[in-house]
Amino acid sequence: GLGQTYELLNLPRYTLYYFKKAASVRPHDARMWSAVAHSCEELSRPFDAIRCYERALHCDQNDLVSIQRLSALCRSLNKTEEAVYYTQLLVEFTLGADGQLENSSVQMMDICEMLMYLAEYSMENDEYSTAHRYVMLMLDQAPHPMRQNVMKILETIKAKTQK
Repeated sequence: GLGQTYELLNLPRYTLYYFKKAASVRPHDARMWSAVAHSCEELSRPFDAIRCYERALHCDQNDLVSIQRLSALCRSLNKTEEAVYYTQLLVEFTLGADGQLENSSVQMMDICEMLMYLAEYSMENDEYSTAHRYVMLMLDQAPHPMRQNVMKILETIKAKTQK
């Protein structure tokens, strides 16, 4: 409706207003809350965006876009515990038990960056077996420049666990 029209016209305040109206009419529709959240991001209101993405996720627990945006927003705002939670959730949804990409809506480079984030977080908290698991998932699928970092992390894990 009007929210999309104003989005095309690049009028973010009007966009937000009409998407909020749409969300009030359809409060259990994850798409409406995602649209409100996206508008909040456009207006540099990340905390409001997080609340709206969480509401979208409450409506549809399999909404990968909301999970991905929550992960990115929490990481950018240094909300570490929340970022780790949403990043782990996203990795679970996108990688199968064998570590292969199951959901093509998330790019492999993004998955590798998330796995790197989780591995670094695990190492900071002395959870080396968890970090090792994330690094091994990354090893087969990481692009060449990232593989060097993966190998360095593996060496660090090996050195820390041998002590």
